[in-house]
Amino acid sequence: MLPHSSIHNFYQGYDKSKFDNLNGDSLNQAPNQLLANDIYLNQQSDLNKSNTATLTNTVNGFASSISTANSNSLIAKDKADLVLSVNEKSWLANASTGEGNSEILRMMGASGIFSVRQYTYDTAFNPSKRPFEINYASIGQHDHANYEGMAGSAEYSAIANGYYVRSRHNDYRFRSPANSPASYLATQTNSTPPVPTSVLSLPSGCNIDGTVDVINNTQAKYIKNVKTNNPQDCTWEMSYMEVWLEAFTSTLDDPFDSFRHSIDANTIEEALNKALYLNAGGHKNRLENIPYFPTVVRTVDINGLPIMATVKYRVLTQKVATLAEIPYNETESINGTTNSNSFKLLKDLQTKHHYNYTNWTDLSKSRRARFEMKDGLLQSLCEKIYGMDGMGSYSNESYDQYGLEDNLTEYGTSTLLNASKYTHAYSMIDDDASGRNNAHRGFNDPNLFVARTKHSKVIDGFTYLIPLEMVLRTPAETWNPYNIPSVAVTGGGRLVTDPLSGWNLNLYNFKIPSAVHTATGLPSDSADTYKSAFVQTPAHGVQNVRASGINVHDYDGYRRRFPIFASFHDFNKGNAEVLAMKTEMKLVLKEILAGTLTNDDIDKAF
Repeated sequence: MLPHSSIHNFYQGYDKSKFDNLNGDSLNQAPNQLLANDIYLNQQSDLNKSNTATLTNTVNGFASSISTANSNSLIAKDKADLVLSVNEKSWLANASTGEGNSEILRMMGASGIFSVRQYTYDTAFNPSKRPFEINYASIGQHDHANYEGMAGSAEYSAIANGYYVRSRHNDYRFRSPANSPASYLATQTNSTPPVPTSVLSLPSGCNIDGTVDVINNTQAKYIKNVKTNNPQDCTWEMSYMEVWLEAFTSTLDDPFDSFRHSIDANTIEEALNKALYLNAGGHKNRLENIPYFPTVVRTVDINGLPIMATVKYRVLTQKVATLAEIPYNETESINGTTNSNSFKLLKDLQTKHHYNYTNWTDLSKSRRARFEMKDGLLQSLCEKIYGMDGMGSYSNESYDQYGLEDNLTEYGTSTLLNASKYTHAYSMIDDDASGRNNAHRGFNDPNLFVARTKHSKVIDGFTYLIPLEMVLRTPAETWNPYNIPSVAVTGGGRLVTDPLSGWNLNLYNFKIPSAVHTATGLPSDSADTYKSAFVQTPAHGVQNVRASGINVHDYDGYRRRFPIFASFHDFNKGNAEVLAMKTEMKLVLKEILAGTLTNDDIDKAF
């Protein structure tokens, strides 16, 4: 057996096709060459013996050299086949181990957010003070409303169908897949809800002294009350993390857009080395631009060579409904009712105690709140989302098993499934071994949403979705009552004597008169960027205007960003028991309050 170093060195120059060629051509040429030599000797029989002897010795030496070369070639091929066999087994073992780890992760939790950067929100040796999905906010939410169509979101890690990935600082823009047929990773900017033409025909209600008229029928009144009076004009977009296994290439391109962040590496190796360097000392990339994209051996091809894949992700958004269709009522949300409300505050005791919220109302108004949607709604919204093949794409999904073409259909129907959209539930035309023809994606993953793609760069041809937030967009984002021009902006904007010369979508997105909303005490964070500026207007002098983009809470205090992500850790056996215990405890406490609790009740409860 070759020593390991010899195998490694030998394999570096091994080209299987060359050895196959040697076996087929060079070895077949050798007998023909010897036959030609014999013919040549016979033709020279009239030469003198001395010359014949000399020639014979020469030819015999030549034949011996050919034999030695052939023997060496066979040895080399045997060695190469040995190396290939050893490496193929090793690669298969790596592929099996990697998928085995994913299998374990699938059973330990469910697709969702795995963790966030702790910053300084942990306490050594105190498990109750460890951040899981929430640090200074849920998945690091913050405001960049001075950029058009971008939501602030920090670093986090996730697991999708058992595959782990850790993000850079996200600050994602509101972009969806390009229309079908979309080229690989192509996206398009999502349009902002417009101010209706009928409203734009009204007086602006914005005065030269900075005051606004929100009493009479004006544009300002419409904008101030649009969420309550005209919810049909406001749209919900779901932001989501799309995860896939990409065919390995050393070049590393950032998979999605941000005005503020991009990966600080040009190759997979560079990104890995930087991650290892920082992980070793527990330090961080100061600008939070180093993700961790695991590279795995997926399987082995027919030549015995590894098929490598890198786990990638991107954050996109798609429109899913209007505010009229999915209403929000803060009081009902806190109480857990859904009469005129679609969101329920997640009663997260660990977060409540970790960050010292005295009641659920305070947590609900903070950036650390998480929400659930009323039963079945989130799943139906996820199944509206198109995958990587683009908006409007269509494909079917079938499997050849036991000589049957197993076609997937929409859940509970015989209509063929559009596998280009994300699905969790589906049906089969024929029953399975347990006599059932309805199924959910995955062996046991309550949150697994899968879409097919035709892009060859995606290993196995499937992508996975993790819903992150529901984000409310309103016509206020496009409203420009002072007709501030879109220009290459000059000026600082911090002082009335140094106003901005206009607005633009990158950094200087200020257009909303500050007097429209007067709410105070709204949550803020050091990660936020500017919320207001002084701007020179064409006809109203210098005005103080607010940033027109997306905030966690609007300027009237109305929440616009709702974290609805699932936590990987919420779906383990321990947490399931805790949830059941909370339900039992509620019942017991109510019986205590009513004075009806008995010893038998306690025994039955636990």
